[in-house]
Amino acid sequence: MRLLLLLLGCSLVWSGLAQAQYLREYVFVGPTPVSASTPTTTPSYGILPPTPLPITVTPPTNNWYTAGFGLEGILVKHVGAGLDLAGILPGQGKIVNNTIGSASFNGYGHVFTNSKWDVYGTGGYSLLFRNFTANYYNVGGGLNYWLGIKQTFGLMFEYRYLHPFNSSNPSENTPYNEIRFGFTMRQK
Repeated sequence: MRLLLLLLGCSLVWSGLAQAQYLREYVFVGPTPVSASTPTTTPSYGILPPTPLPITVTPPTNNWYTAGFGLEGILVKHVGAGLDLAGILPGQGKIVNNTIGSASFNGYGHVFTNSKWDVYGTGGYSLLFRNFTANYYNVGGGLNYWLGIKQTFGLMFEYRYLHPFNSSNPSENTPYNEIRFGFTMRQK
């Protein structure tokens, strides 16, 4: 069911992007500070009552990073829709076994669309996956600084906050703060 929703979301975004006034592609990297709170859970073993002492779940290291790419289409003046794929990578330990994948479907609102300084806000749905899948929402904002005469290549800075919808599993309940730096290109 989740795969069907993911495919449906991708097809809606791609069909909207095909009709876009212009298309923006971007790549990014950056730090992802993770909350240092330690979640706890009380185990339950079938028909037995739960034990009175909670088991402490070891929090992830605070040194996490993000890297990814995405695209956005401006559908009407100042309003866009986009998709990005990213990885949330641990700062230590095995990267392959501990990387969390992220697929985000977002709406965008741009303050200035024909300026060197392109300020925008964004928000939408994120699906995080590894040995689990988790539903998150995200909100944030950023700045594209367009270079050159034609302003088709630029630098980007973005902050994005990812927060889980209600989940009973503590490993799927971690909020993430992504600080993204990257390059962006647009086709008018």
